[in-house]
Amino acid sequence: MFDNSLEPNSPQAEPRDPAGRGRALPFSEGVSPLASEHVDVFQYLERLRELVERTPALFGRRVLLGFKHEEFNHLILKIRANLPQDVKQARRIKRDEAAIKTNAEEQARRITSSAEQRAEALVADAQRRAQDIAGRAQQDADLLRSRAEDEASRIVSSAQAQAARMVSETEIMRVAQEQANQLVRNAEAQADDIRRGADQYARDVLAHLSTVLQNALTTVERGREMLERDS
Repeated sequence: MFDNSLEPNSPQAEPRDPAGRGRALPFSEGVSPLASEHVDVFQYLERLRELVERTPALFGRRVLLGFKHEEFNHLILKIRANLPQDVKQARRIKRDEAAIKTNAEEQARRITSSAEQRAEALVADAQRRAQDIAGRAQQDADLLRSRAEDEASRIVSSAQAQAARMVSETEIMRVAQEQANQLVRNAEAQADDIRRGADQYARDVLAHLSTVLQNALTTVERGREMLERDS
């Protein structure tokens, strides 16, 4: 009883009278795609099914007694007016979804690669700076230790020479020896102080270097973690 030539995906086919009388129905007479109202095409189709299912049966066969032609035709027109727009929108969403996913993956790869390169550059720069600082600290410590040893040797030599000049007679020799011994002890004590001071300075420099290196490595690690969270 229905004309099956009415296909939802064939926009060129004109709707026919569902009773099969061949009378052409206007495609968009009084019906246009709903822009602001939510369109539920499946609800329209369900209503069409209910219209047919609720028709009375006669002698065990369903006949279209009291069939609502006007409402049936109007629902068909609403489906024809809105279904192509939904299909196009679904295809566009599908295509855009694939493009967005591809672009996002490519951008993620670029960000990850750039982040890894920057992290490697930061680590290499920190290592170079640490090596430079360690080298300068070692040079400073060696120079201070050398100067301390030279000064201690000079003081000891001066004390020994002064003690030798003071030796004359017994009393003078005793006093001179005592003074010489005291000068030697003082010189040795001073030399020990200088050595300890140089060693302490070297330890302080190395401790400061260790702190600088630790801070640099901590900064690099935080940067790497931030880049990983952003990506």
